[in-house]
Amino acid sequence: MLQQLEQIIEKNSDYSDFYILTMAIRRLEEQTPECQETADMFSEYGSFITLLPRIKIPLRPSPTEHYFKQRRHRAETIANIYKNKGTDTAIAYIKSLPVQEEDMDYKEWLRLQALREEHQHKNSSFLAKLLHHTT
Repeated sequence: MLQQLEQIIEKNSDYSDFYILTMAIRRLEEQTPECQETADMFSEYGSFITLLPRIKIPLRPSPTEHYFKQRRHRAETIANIYKNKGTDTAIAYIKSLPVQEEDMDYKEWLRLQALREEHQHKNSSFLAKLLHHTT
């Protein structure tokens, strides 16, 4: 049975999964020397990975139900404007709408987050100086 499992793993697993699953099979077969080699190799790779700096990747929040309701309302409003006042008026209305964070591409959203962090940092520095001078 383990041989069949090994064959399935070899055909269907990517490179990293292959070693982990093979190590598990060796453990089941009690072939500890080879299993220990693999475990040592993973341990060594793990120690190299810990030397790499962690990169902070901000993730955008998922759109809320409120956002979807706003989108439906906007779509209905645009449809009514288009129907009653024409294309030019509908386009002018669309251009007048503020861009929502959920509609920004990731690069724009990331830049907005950086500006917010910078603004918060400046405000907190100002507040700290103000509190320091008043005490």
